[in-house]
Amino acid sequence: MFDFISNFKLRWIPCSARFCLFGQSPGAKGVFQIFQLKKGKIDKLHEFYPEFGIKDTTFDASTLTERDVSTIDFNGNLVIYDIEKGKAKYSVKAHEGMGNCIHGVGGKGPDYGAPELVTGGSDGCVRVWDPRQESPVVSLEPSDSEDIKPD
Repeated sequence: MFDFISNFKLRWIPCSARFCLFGQSPGAKGVFQIFQLKKGKIDKLHEFYPEFGIKDTTFDASTLTERDVSTIDFNGNLVIYDIEKGKAKYSVKAHEGMGNCIHGVGGKGPDYGAPELVTGGSDGCVRVWDPRQESPVVSLEPSDSEDIKPD
């Protein structure tokens, strides 16, 4: 069931008996699959193939009712997907080169504030994103004297 995917991540969909598998196929295309636990078995519900392999993911910036997943891919793109449709709701080129990691906060309710994401890339940059904007809220970048080697 999972044998053709390399560099993969598994994430539980919050408040559900479903999980997502993200990764990259041997042909360097993205893989995004949704599975459900049902009577002791695993059923594949959906399968999507984004243009680029997915490096890391988080549900932490999404509300529990929407449960959108935020991803950073091997091409440095930050993409937020509607997990029911597999369609991108937000997409931005976050990093030159590969995106390495992503984490989120907020979005869980009125007490938690705005949904925000932080990404790190092989370009040596760390950026904070508010998906209601097209550019980063904060960008921490290496100085010209620092030697950063992209992947």
